[in-house]
Amino acid sequence: MEKHFPFYKEKKVEMFLSPFIENMIIYTDMDTIYVKFGERTKLYDFFEKHVVKYWEGTAEEILIDCFTYLLYHETYHGIKAPISKKDSIFISEAIFNGLKTNNDNSYLTRDFVYEMTNQTKNTICDFIVDSTFYIDNLELKYMQRQDIIPVYDYLTIKNKKIEQKPSLNKDSIFHFMYGALFGNENIYPVFRNSISDEGVQMASLTLEKILNEEQEINLDWNENQQNYSSWHKPLQTTIEKMTKNFSEGLPRQTDENYNSLESKRYQSITRLVNTLTPYLPLSQTPY
Repeated sequence: MEKHFPFYKEKKVEMFLSPFIENMIIYTDMDTIYVKFGERTKLYDFFEKHVVKYWEGTAEEILIDCFTYLLYHETYHGIKAPISKKDSIFISEAIFNGLKTNNDNSYLTRDFVYEMTNQTKNTICDFIVDSTFYIDNLELKYMQRQDIIPVYDYLTIKNKKIEQKPSLNKDSIFHFMYGALFGNENIYPVFRNSISDEGVQMASLTLEKILNEEQEINLDWNENQQNYSSWHKPLQTTIEKMTKNFSEGLPRQTDENYNSLESKRYQSITRLVNTLTPYLPLSQTPY
């Protein structure tokens, strides 16, 4: 971490054990990274029993890589999303605009739109962070393992026991997108079985809206029709384009005439949220 981010040594990492945590939770307030673990043996057993089925390596190796990735993830929040207080405000505004401009959201009250803005913000920032990390890791080789990002999502859907129960809401759509975009051939079927056909279509449409191009994106891999590498290769280009959109038009402190409505970053966020608005009320907990 310190090799790539010298300032990281100034960050504090605080760890806690909690009997109320199933596996682990990690978050940051930008100054400190907080890690909460459940029972250590229970977490290790989960990796040994389940995770090793889908990722190469031993339970210990995958667990260390997962934890390392999560440290990168939380560090990226301060340099990618949100990068400043001004950026944080504009992200909230972009989410709010996406919610209120949806043609089918007449049933949403203003208070509910504010609530959904707050609930959705962490999901959006996570998606910007992880898309960027994925591309940066390809180029800069932070880690040898490229498919590590969805391990945490797998923990989540496994804990919720929804891996065999198709569901459709904001959370399940993002979990599936993570599995499809950032995962591997072994874990893809698990994420695919956790969501309905409509959810796959909505996930694909969401990515199309982010790019805002006449390009059809296929997140529904059929192993009988195409090998995984051939199917996934165009998705890497999709992630690169998304990352570029999310990074263009960032606010500058010295630009007095800055207009966030003209920024690709916030336009992309607004289109993303606008597409998913019908599925937000079904999930009342943050991603």
